[in-house]
Amino acid sequence: MSSFGLVGFLVQHSPDVGTALRNFVRFLHLHVHGTAPTLAVNGRRASFGYEIHQPRIESVDQLADAGVAAGFNILHPCAAPDWLPVEVQFAHPKPKDTSPFQSVLQRPLRFDAEQNAVVFSADWLDHQMPGADSELRRLLQKQIDALEAKHVDAFHEQVRAVLKTALLTSHGTAGSNCWPVLDAQSHLASPVAACGTSFQELLDEGRFSVAKQMLEDSSAGVSEIAATLDYSNASAFTRAFRRWSGTTPAAWRTDQRKTSGRKPQSTGGRNS
Repeated sequence: MSSFGLVGFLVQHSPDVGTALRNFVRFLHLHVHGTAPTLAVNGRRASFGYEIHQPRIESVDQLADAGVAAGFNILHPCAAPDWLPVEVQFAHPKPKDTSPFQSVLQRPLRFDAEQNAVVFSADWLDHQMPGADSELRRLLQKQIDALEAKHVDAFHEQVRAVLKTALLTSHGTAGSNCWPVLDAQSHLASPVAACGTSFQELLDEGRFSVAKQMLEDSSAGVSEIAATLDYSNASAFTRAFRRWSGTTPAAWRTDQRKTSGRKPQSTGGRNS
């Protein structure tokens, strides 16, 4: 965790695993840009995920694999020596040789999933962090708050990144557990308003970004994209897209492919 600087030390000295992971999700943007960790709880299971939001990154599957392995390595010492995940998920197709994955993770693997994530029992979130120092945590939090105050725009970008992840994994609502970055903002009365915008504006902006990504980089149909973005039907999505871009999704896709000469990729597990 020391490789994550102040954020890593804050995680190490958080009172419990749930708080540690929420701190990691909430403040990682101060240390790394272009990625968004997520923490979601669904019933008795929790998932600690990793997404890359920089467009057109090379070897994105390998980077996602590294992110999942890092998540595994973060959770293992935080929880307990006997901690093991229920399942490890990857958004890319199953490789021909899965032995390297098995040797490191030693748990059931699922490929073509909606996200890159380590899935584990939500009971572990209440597990006390070993060696946590409350006074040191207070000092670390004070330093991080001061650092973040200098980078308000970075918080705005983090909200955008987490929203994009939420949309791609069908959690694009303000009440979703995929929104720890919003829920954990304690020193601003309204973190979204503090960014000079509204949730709906960010949601529309995120939908437009995801729609363009899927139209350009996948073979997903308009109906499929509309469903991913939680529109009631393709017509509603087309009307929204025309409002954002001045043209239809099909026309935009055709123009982009003529310009770039790129061929559509497989939709994979996330249709993106």
